[in-house]
Amino acid sequence: MGLKERRERERLALRSAILTAARKLAAEQGWTAVSIRKIAEQIEYSPPMIYEYFADKDSLLWALNDVGYHELQARLQPVIDAAQTAETALREMSGEYWDYAHQHPEMFRVMNGLDGAYLGPLDKDNKPAAMLSAMAQVLAVIERWGVENRMTVRDPEGTFLSYWCAVNGMVTTSLAGRIPLDKGHGRALVQDTVTALLTGWKVMWT
Repeated sequence: MGLKERRERERLALRSAILTAARKLAAEQGWTAVSIRKIAEQIEYSPPMIYEYFADKDSLLWALNDVGYHELQARLQPVIDAAQTAETALREMSGEYWDYAHQHPEMFRVMNGLDGAYLGPLDKDNKPAAMLSAMAQVLAVIERWGVENRMTVRDPEGTFLSYWCAVNGMVTTSLAGRIPLDKGHGRALVQDTVTALLTGWKVMWT
């Protein structure tokens, strides 16, 4: 391996270590407590070294936002591929999302701008690529569901938002401790909510 390749590998390894340290701190103390100084202490580097990779905490959070959506997509795709129908896929995707959020609550929070990880309002012009890709992944399954049920999905983006907000809202409420259910019961409830949503769409569009 040449010197250039080795340096690039070392650079990527340090960047990964910075992100991992930030996640660990957030899981233990919350995003409000995460700072460049604490990350530097965690990985035993100086703060100026961290700034060579991330200009500030916000740029670090944006990078983790991308990581989260890539991780989520990687978990959803096998579920989509294994499902015999789009309806099954949409139910199972909601369960997988529930699991990911409860296994990695610090990532769920940075992906949704919660608890000290707020990155400002999002609109169609400033959504990060990883988020848009995850949205497209879900929307493709919704459109497949429409084809399988011989109906046209009305307002695809609005339909996606209905699905996403139903699932995301229940996950957020659960992580906030506002749903008095064990995680298994809550997961099943999310999936039943998706079934009810799909049933409502069939009634509306036929």
